[in-house]
Parts: sequence; C-alpha cells; structure tokens
Amino acid sequence: MPAPRRMTLALATVAGLLAGEATAADDGLGAYLAETCASCHQADVRNSAIPAIIGLDETRFVSMIKAYRSGERSDSIMQAVAKSLSEEETAALAHFLATQGQQ
Repeated sequence: MPAPRRMTLALATVAGLLAGEATAADDGLGAYLAETCASCHQADVRNSAIPAIIGLDETRFVSMIKAYRSGERSDSIMQAVAKSLSEEETAALAHFLATQGQQ
C-alpha cells in the first residue's frame, strides 16, 4: 500500500477511535446532567404537570432548550436551566435522553 494511502487510513482510524471516546464522554455528561432534570421531569407523568423528557427526539429537545434560552418559550425555571447549559451540554443531554427511550 502506498505511503499516502496508509497515512489516510491511519488518520481515519484514529479519528474513528477519538469519535468513539467523545461519544462515551458525551454519554457520561448527558447522564450526569439528566440526574438534575429527573428531580422535576419524572418518568411517570400521570400525576404531574411537568412532562417526561425520556425518549424525546434529540432535535426537538435542542429546539425546545433554544426556545427557552431565547425567551420564545416562557417558564422562568426552564429559561434559567436553558441559559446555564452550553451547546455541548445541551447536545449531550439531548442524545442521552433520546437513547434512554430506546431501552
């Protein structure tokens, strides 16, 4: 195999490994953040005015957080929570919550 081709393959392999590590780290971050959410967003919503967020679509979750952050959606607690989350945290939390609904 020519040297440039080997180098490309090696870089692609390393990038794939690093992406896997990032996903594991993101899942850990999402799980950590979800612990705080669970204090209000219970899985059993039959007796609660606060909706469950487990299994919520990632895109929808991110969109809702952005709407709270911008003030488009009004709820003082959720606006404060949304403003406290970075983009990375929001994405990790959205991914974690979405995957929990698949179990």
